Amino acid sequence: MTVVAGAVLDGLGEDHLSWLLVAAHNDLRQRRAERATALLELLDALDPDNLQCHKMLAYAYLLQGDLPRCAALAEALLDRPLGAADRAAVELMRRRLEGNGGAAPAAGQPGGGPPA
Repeated sequence: MTVVAGAVLDGLGEDHLSWLLVAAHNDLRQRRAERATALLELLDALDPDNLQCHKMLAYAYLLQGDLPRCAALAEALLDRPLGAADRAAVELMRRRLEGNGGAAPAAGQPGGGPPA
């Protein structure tokens, strides 16, 4: 973490970081991927080890059709310690990228909602 990001993080506190996650989650549920991506990229700059942020950011990239960034983040996530459900969700995302040309799943379809 950069010195500037560390100072900002110290000034904001955990409540603000949680707010960024909640706001991004709400945006993903409403399929506003660009806004969610902006919030999650800010959170990633402030808290680069935030696993939940990275899971949501991979999904946001998928919704936006930014397949290279989604695939790279999914691969990086699989190198981290994940619970069984998270690992299955990330592996499903990766398989979708490989199996159907990377098309984002439609809302209401399996895999079409934000990660839990």
